[in-house]
Amino acid sequence: SRITGSKFEGLRAWESEDEMARGTFRRVSKSKKGPLWHIDAFSVNKKLMNQGKGEEYLREMVNDLKEIEDLKIYGQPVHKAVSFWKRMKAKGIVDFVLPPINMYSDVSGGSVLAATRDLTRRE
Repeated sequence: SRITGSKFEGLRAWESEDEMARGTFRRVSKSKKGPLWHIDAFSVNKKLMNQGKGEEYLREMVNDLKEIEDLKIYGQPVHKAVSFWKRMKAKGIVDFVLPPINMYSDVSGGSVLAATRDLTRRE
């Protein structure tokens, strides 16, 4: 797996060994539950959707984060992925699931964009 920095302060990017899954995360040092890892984006290549690969890749990401520092894991899904994240919490892969991100406002044009981007696409 690869972990890199980003242009946003505190945000880091993760990519699976086979480059078929990606996510972004940050370390939150102050929370009611103490320091934690916050996964704010996670995506599997569309070719692998609905094959059970999401759990496998999320486990890989969580293991990589825990190698850096063994902290609780928070996931924050986009609206259409809530059931996936609830299953991952039930299986003990993540410790907490925050309320979903449903929409983002595009401040440049005022339109509303769904927060469902494919992080696996290269541009």
